[in-house]
Amino acid sequence: MDKTLTATSAFQLLIQASSDAIDHREQGEMLGLIQPWMSQNEGIAAVLALLIRKGYESDISPKIMTSLLKKYCHHDLSEAFVQFFCQLAGQNGLEISADSLRNSVFDTHIDISQFAIAGKSLGWKASWGAFKEPYSSQWRNAFASS
Repeated sequence: MDKTLTATSAFQLLIQASSDAIDHREQGEMLGLIQPWMSQNEGIAAVLALLIRKGYESDISPKIMTSLLKKYCHHDLSEAFVQFFCQLAGQNGLEISADSLRNSVFDTHIDISQFAIAGKSLGWKASWGAFKEPYSSQWRNAFASS
């Protein structure tokens, strides 16, 4: 049964897939999902595309994810996601164009409190660098460097 991808779930998925792609790059290369020549963004995008294609509603979910990536991430990551998703969809007999993903406009908002509550289920991986420091330190440092 397909499920709709909520913005908060998409954001959690983005963080989890990014962490997994970074933490398990060697395994991804051994499985053939991530190629050695891929950049970090391409590796993350490949994992995201596979997760969205296999686990969520096939029309709206990739458009929401593309909107989130365009709004919150680097352009290279959103472009890589669009390319990988279209390739995966094509292999599975779905017709979806890169332009339809790029041009879809969703005003995505993150439910911060629900994201924080549900975040524990993501494991708060120690290798996530920025999350090792207390939040108050991160907040002060963000303003000190600007």
